[in-house]
Amino acid sequence: ALPIVLDSPDKVFPVLREAMRPDHDKEVRKNAILSVALIADRINRRKKVLNDAAIMDDLIENSGDDEPLIRQVCAYTLGIIGSDQAKDRLIVMLDDADRNARLNAAVGLARNKSTAGISVFQSVLVEIATPFDPTSITAGNETERTVQINDTQFQNSIRLRTALQAIETLSDQLTAQQRTELVRSLEKVTEYDHLQRQFRSRASTVMQTLKNSK
Repeated sequence: ALPIVLDSPDKVFPVLREAMRPDHDKEVRKNAILSVALIADRINRRKKVLNDAAIMDDLIENSGDDEPLIRQVCAYTLGIIGSDQAKDRLIVMLDDADRNARLNAAVGLARNKSTAGISVFQSVLVEIATPFDPTSITAGNETERTVQINDTQFQNSIRLRTALQAIETLSDQLTAQQRTELVRSLEKVTEYDHLQRQFRSRASTVMQTLKNSK
């Protein structure tokens, strides 16, 4: 039944718009926004673009929400939609206070062949130069700290993997100067002993892709 619902946005959008309202629980809001992303993706597969003014207005409004998680999923969804209005908002979100919202905005732009968020990917490559210090997590009891440490390490891995994929995707859109700067940063990443071998290897592959691009 789910595909049928997703192929009938006119019927489901009013429900999703209500669920996105700030007076609902953030998980409810998050799932509603991600449902819009699923619908937009199905529309994209038909070589069309989601065109619903009310939904776009709600997404843009929610992309300025006080809750970072909501801004993160809005950036992701706007990137899937990929309309001019969505891309304009993503460019604004490159300056978001939350690092994952900024990354999602940059990835959304990259998905639409825009290099506007390249500085965000550069910042990810720079931030991993400093090894994560588990002792920096001090809040909570031992169990809570362990959970926070594991979550932080996982998030850092996801951020690096995502940035590397986006850089590779944009390889043919980059200017010569952007490629040179990224190659320089990637070369450093390949030499970081504190990174897992798989990430150093992936960085090396992306670096070679940039060198081979014209």
